[in-house]
Amino acid sequence: MKIANGTNNHTNGKHSLLIYGCPKIGLSTLAAQFPDPLFLNLRDDLSRVNAREIKITDWTAFINAGAELSQGKHVFKTLVLAHIEDLWSMLTEHITNNSNQKNGTAANNLSELSYADWRQALLIFEEKLEKLFSLGNIILLSHEVPELRNIRGLERTYFTINLERKASLIVLAKVEATGRLFMCEQDLRILSFLPTEYQITGSRIPVLLDGKFVIRKDEPPEFINLLNQGQVTDKTA
Repeated sequence: MKIANGTNNHTNGKHSLLIYGCPKIGLSTLAAQFPDPLFLNLRDDLSRVNAREIKITDWTAFINAGAELSQGKHVFKTLVLAHIEDLWSMLTEHITNNSNQKNGTAANNLSELSYADWRQALLIFEEKLEKLFSLGNIILLSHEVPELRNIRGLERTYFTINLERKASLIVLAKVEATGRLFMCEQDLRILSFLPTEYQITGSRIPVLLDGKFVIRKDEPPEFINLLNQGQVTDKTA
């Protein structure tokens, strides 16, 4: 899937990436290798990652953390959101609970509410992401979801991010690049931003389209150095 033109988030050298892959592939470990990372930890699975974190337990905690970040109370060079699907879940739970209290209903999730509530969730989600992106370099993490799709007349596995479709479109339009982390046949972890018809990947950062990157445990990822050194220009994959 090609990444379409969206909001330009690399003004003043700021970068915004979405990296996804299967559980336990090492998404958080990879993100921790970016310069001076600070994790917004929505999943509480960072026990093996040596990085600073702000634990986020619900939507209100996320709003409070965002306010602290905007006020400069936390120093960082890279903000890592782990994981983006958990943020969407927290928001939809928050809106559902507020609607139930306001209307005396007992809806279990956003799908049982009105279209207006669902639309409000998307608008708030986009607004808060925009504010996060304005703070500096940001890495969004997500787990992948395999789907069976008909591709050129054949049933093939297609990999996408674990997020509601319209919420995922908001994310994909805002990030500069989307990469998938996976294991190859040689038991090597590979990060690819190259667009294909079997996965959501692509980049408006030219240096990330030069090839696939091998991610090793004891070596700084090459693509991070390229990202920091390369001259960033708009480019649709």
